[in-house]
Amino acid sequence: MRLSTYCGNLELEKPLDFQIMTTSKSMFSMPPSRVAPAKLASPLNREALASRCLGDSNFARSIVDQFILSFPEGIEKFKKYLASDDLESLAKEAHRWKGTAGMLSAEPLTKLMVTVEVEAEGKNKNRIQALIQKMESEFRRLEVYVAQTLHNEKTE
Repeated sequence: MRLSTYCGNLELEKPLDFQIMTTSKSMFSMPPSRVAPAKLASPLNREALASRCLGDSNFARSIVDQFILSFPEGIEKFKKYLASDDLESLAKEAHRWKGTAGMLSAEPLTKLMVTVEVEAEGKNKNRIQALIQKMESEFRRLEVYVAQTLHNEKTE
């Protein structure tokens, strides 16, 4: 059986493995020593991502990796649209990335995309510049988090 998914800016296709989906242990349970500080929400909701990927940790890693590789292009588009005062295209780009980040359960990035979309629709150029900077910081935080957690765990 094959699962084909189109999520925002990522097109994914992979076979379903029912044995992986039914295993009880998941790479998404994080030991208490690695929990993010209380002030900041985790850049990635691992339980939600695991659920969306039907428990397949390799699939989860692959879609997160695809996002990490492709999102810098999105940031450059945001900057280009802002510099050219094309706030309509910027709002559309934010809408696309909102769906992609949401599919990954990258909740802080998703919230930023929602805010960017709203501010672009409201023509608030000054606010958008600050939001793009926050977006870049949150993306870097996601990269570090993924490197320290998802890629340092053994697959079963």
